[in-house]
Amino acid sequence: MPLMEAIMNKKELLQCYDYLAPVLDYSGPIIKHGKGCYIYDIDGNKYLDLNCGQFCAIFGHSDEKAAEVIYKTAKNLMHLNTNTISDKMLEAAKKIHDICPEMNGRSIILSTGSEANECALRYAKNMSGNKPGIISFDCGYHGLTHGTEGYSISRKWVKPQVKDSFAVTAPPIWEQNSKEDITIYIKEFERIVSENKDIIAAALFEPIVSSGGMYLPPKEYWREIRRICDENGVYLIFDECQTGFARTGSWFYYQQIDCIPDMLVCAKSIGLGLPVAMVIFNGNTIPKEKFTMHHFSSHQNEPFAAALISHAIEEVKNNNVLKKIQQDGKYFIEKLEILSGRYSSVMQKPHGIGLMCGFYLNIDGLNRQQAEEQGKRFCNEALRNNIIIQCTNYGRTIRLLPGYYITRAEIDFFVTALEKTLAEFV
Repeated sequence: MPLMEAIMNKKELLQCYDYLAPVLDYSGPIIKHGKGCYIYDIDGNKYLDLNCGQFCAIFGHSDEKAAEVIYKTAKNLMHLNTNTISDKMLEAAKKIHDICPEMNGRSIILSTGSEANECALRYAKNMSGNKPGIISFDCGYHGLTHGTEGYSISRKWVKPQVKDSFAVTAPPIWEQNSKEDITIYIKEFERIVSENKDIIAAALFEPIVSSGGMYLPPKEYWREIRRICDENGVYLIFDECQTGFARTGSWFYYQQIDCIPDMLVCAKSIGLGLPVAMVIFNGNTIPKEKFTMHHFSSHQNEPFAAALISHAIEEVKNNNVLKKIQQDGKYFIEKLEILSGRYSSVMQKPHGIGLMCGFYLNIDGLNRQQAEEQGKRFCNEALRNNIIIQCTNYGRTIRLLPGYYITRAEIDFFVTALEKTLAEFV
């Protein structure tokens, strides 16, 4: 049967919604294909995707170079057992080591951010002498496995809760070099750690708090967090699933805030749209002798994942992508600030680093359900104007994490469509 004859028509596709687990409200358009920063639905409508999927397709949808890497690797070797290492994995490990020389890192490749965070937490607890406690931001996000959810914002309503989970307030600051007084937040962290240092194994943080409000705690905060962890024998884990791998204009965001973690978790971007994640262990603070526990997962250190990471690293190096992200990020923020001045009754505090940007909707005074409804309404208005954006933080925060090759013309198109959305939302 020819391929086209096997494709369902729109009516048949709509009926297939009944076969999906209703874990989300799938109310948007049905997408047929994508190219670059755009995706297209089954009716032929074209949308500018300001989140490159779920922040993963950093070189664009249907990237031909990535497809070629996948094709060549699939023809040669895609999968091995967990005790066997491929040449692709060894090459990737060296390349990963070289882009974070401050860590003198040793890495393991896994599948998702949740899985990688679980791996880091597992080793932190084991290496601490089996201390069970983890401290993390009250509004952070680290995944939806039972463990990672217990250290994320969802711990507030998910039952049963993970034991020995300690929440600390994230500084609600929007500028990397802010001079705001952060003493209260540092003292809170120090108090909790000091009172529970006999059971706290690690601190797990997003260095930029994404889902919880796009907060950027300043360098001074992280410097003190590092000091307190060192003084109390607490491992510092950075969840850079969103900030990592060039997103903010450096290979990893820790390199901008001068705070080197003991373990670094990265996902999303490094897979170019496929499920790839990794944990980098700091070789300076975690010597080989500390690894007394095995780790084995069905898809760890996969040759195809390693090949994708190596390709992605070379792509960033060879095309001066870090500089492009730095420059385009500043341009993007400047455009958002102009809009914010015009529509301050709706849009507030545009901010970000590199191509990790966001702003707040002025929906103060609403309860959680009302705020979420308003955030959803704003995103639906944007969709009608052919731009795809995403709200978080109970509808209050709009996150923008586009593909790295977004052009100035595409940024301008987005700003024009966003202005129309703001005008309609007032």
